Amino acid sequence: VTEDGEKRPVTVAALGSAPMRIVLMVDSSTSMAPMINALREALGAFTNTLPESEEVVFISSGGQIRVRTQADSTRDKLRAEIARFASEGGANAFYDTMLEADQRFMRPVPRQWPAFVIVTPDNGEANREINVDEYNQFMNDFLARGGTAHAVILQGKRGGLVSDILANFVDNTGGMRT
Repeated sequence: VTEDGEKRPVTVAALGSAPMRIVLMVDSSTSMAPMINALREALGAFTNTLPESEEVVFISSGGQIRVRTQADSTRDKLRAEIARFASEGGANAFYDTMLEADQRFMRPVPRQWPAFVIVTPDNGEANREINVDEYNQFMNDFLARGGTAHAVILQGKRGGLVSDILANFVDNTGGMRT
């Protein structure tokens, strides 16, 4: 982390020096098709900055969850999947994918620092309402485990439910969003 132009170490008191388990969650719905080449380039740059000690699970949320790579600290499979990444059509199943990814890839490894990195569009059209109690339970549990979330929201003329959920998720965990 850079603060006032100076590098400084980041520590998480609750997790000490635990390695991260990063879920890289990228929308692969129809709306991503026009920007796929730029997205591949950005994902590649992101991958190149990650320390080898951090595990990454790469999933997509077009239509339904698709696990592109399992948790791994080597980058060869991740880079290969990023190179093959393409829009799969359908709607963005962002919310359901986020909850399922946490259940499958983060909760089973309590000694790792859970982190989401989410890249998704928001054109203001949600495909369903969320269960607020379910979301609050997820959020409280994720916070109790020391989780962090970061998001890149590719927003159209107006944001909607996706932007609202991600703003809440990222802000509550102390992450960054753009």
